[in-house]
Amino acid sequence: MVDETLVPVGPGVPSEEEAEAASDGAGELQPLGLTVDQLEALLFVAERPLSRREIAALAEALTLPLNVLFGAVPVPRLAELGVARVSTGSLLYRVALGAAERTAAAVRDGGKGFDAPSYATVDALARS
Repeated sequence: MVDETLVPVGPGVPSEEEAEAASDGAGELQPLGLTVDQLEALLFVAERPLSRREIAALAEALTLPLNVLFGAVPVPRLAELGVARVSTGSLLYRVALGAAERTAAAVRDGGKGFDAPSYATVDALARS
């Protein structure tokens, strides 16, 4: 049984009946023009690094903005390939955690002169 409180609803989200009606019964999802096998293949592609050629082909073929996880391809090159958004995933958190660990160890060991923004800089960023 589906917990209906977890099913997205609202403008632009089809009801179960609308989604069922959109299927021609032969396994093709009409709004996307993709078969179930093609959708599964697309999900598989997202689970491995994409080549620059694959990224460009996806960006050109999709009608929605393509979001790519930051990695081996530099951001300016991703933009040239047609990528609309670049996600950092957990990178910022992991970098901040590493900096916190290094800083704590340096404080413990008597370090001085840390590379940190001033309170005024942080305040200005928080207000912008």
